[in-house]
Amino acid sequence: MFDDIAAVAAFLPGASLTAPPNPQRVEGAVRVKVGPIAATFLGVARVERNPVDMSGRIVGIGNDQRSRSSTQGEIRYRIIPIEGGAGTRVDLSIGYSLTGMLAQVGRQGLVRDLAARLISEFANNLDRRLSGLSPSDAAAAPADLNGLSLVFGLLRERVARWFGRSPADKDGDA
Repeated sequence: MFDDIAAVAAFLPGASLTAPPNPQRVEGAVRVKVGPIAATFLGVARVERNPVDMSGRIVGIGNDQRSRSSTQGEIRYRIIPIEGGAGTRVDLSIGYSLTGMLAQVGRQGLVRDLAARLISEFANNLDRRLSGLSPSDAAAAPADLNGLSLVFGLLRERVARWFGRSPADKDGDA
């Protein structure tokens, strides 16, 4: 699955390919919208794979012309067989940096929280796919990474933690 860069990009909220990918390079965009501020980071990524230890990484850089902001990111993965061939585990790490006007305007903690939610959505989308759900069962990645909905989700989770409840708890449960 990780050899299909278009499939991997489809799980990253706001991501789209702008040119057909090749095995070592991909061109694309990540669209982000936080309230009235929208940015489209156009860029390229280098794809590296190591079939010997079933690992790889995707390293990309993108720029938003409107805000004069730029971002760099890296996705690392490693596929590890589970004992007895019962399945596989995917170790995944994602890192990023943001510079320019968007980094200065956004509160640092907010940017970190939004990035954490993006990473979580990517991992959840990937997990659903690797768990054998059909494309119709797996939630499709949204066209844009909507920061406002992510902020409300983060606020809901924090309020739930303050009151000692998980957001997964149903209303009315004591």
